[in-house]
Amino acid sequence: MNSLRLPDPCDVLTLRDKVSSDRNRPIRLVPLDMHGSGLSGLWLETDEADLVVYEATAGVQHRNHIIAHEFSHMLCGHISTDAMTDQAAKLLFPDLDPALVRRMLGRGGYADSDEQEAEIVATILLERLGRSDPGPPGELPSAEADVLARISKSLRRI
Repeated sequence: MNSLRLPDPCDVLTLRDKVSSDRNRPIRLVPLDMHGSGLSGLWLETDEADLVVYEATAGVQHRNHIIAHEFSHMLCGHISTDAMTDQAAKLLFPDLDPALVRRMLGRGGYADSDEQEAEIVATILLERLGRSDPGPPGELPSAEADVLARISKSLRRI
């Protein structure tokens, strides 16, 4: 985390830019109504960018925590260990590729120690953040917007 050289204090957009630079990939912050699915955030790694999707109805502090938690998984090099079968993924999200579903449901698929580490790192990051709002997501490339539309549609079925 020290390699990020975060200003004190900083906001969630500065944090995003620093993590993006560290990963050498663009990161997009995307609000999405998760329709009471039990998910509050997720990290989607596409060919072009990392998408940090967070519950659109969450308050500013909760959003910042969700975003910092997903950034923490990136910073800590966590990889999902979920053993979900293709059939289970198709049952939950029939319109999505099973590999994407496994990555998307990382909250249940990380080792407990990874979740604990992400929470600790997120808490440390949040100490540096002000109460800034991530703001509107801006335009997403059509492929990413299509993936998010399918996720939203699937979450409405849960």
